[in-house]
Amino acid sequence: MKRTTITILSLLFSIFAHADLKLVENESQIKFISVKNNAVGEMHHFTTLSGEVLKNGNASISIHLSSVETGIPIRNERMNKFLFEVSKYPLAAVQAQVDYKALTSLPSGSLLEQSLPITLDLHGQSKSFSAEVNIVKLENDQILVQSKSPILLQAADFMLEDGIAELQKIAGLNSIDTVVPVDLSLKFALAK
Repeated sequence: MKRTTITILSLLFSIFAHADLKLVENESQIKFISVKNNAVGEMHHFTTLSGEVLKNGNASISIHLSSVETGIPIRNERMNKFLFEVSKYPLAAVQAQVDYKALTSLPSGSLLEQSLPITLDLHGQSKSFSAEVNIVKLENDQILVQSKSPILLQAADFMLEDGIAELQKIAGLNSIDTVVPVDLSLKFALAK
């Protein structure tokens, strides 16, 4: 019995050692909040994400900017045209380096808190910063990565101020905040 248990554990470790983690797209979200007129906050998200964590620890997420969902179709179109300029910049990319072995060897149900250095490429600009995340090992060899608190992005870092000003003008608003809180909830599973 003991030998069988060791063999099964060795097999599971072997599978993890030779498999990448893929983003479970329909169970992952990146959300952001816009605040207009210093009083009204609205939650938005992207409906199309893709990503993976390779065995060497390279983690990447692609955000398809044209998939922004604000709940108002005309606002989606305006964000695509004036803010993200998806005809020139269709994707945003998040890159990070993680300890793959530490991630995959977590026992089910365990939580790892980590300050994760990441790089965001958005609108032709690149910015590196740290994100405080919780990493949870789920059943079925899945891993959930969630932000502990909102990640605050500065529009100026990505040359998005002109787009925000144009949206403000079109909507007849007094202001749209240029600091944007972002939350993420990303689920990964072993690639099949």
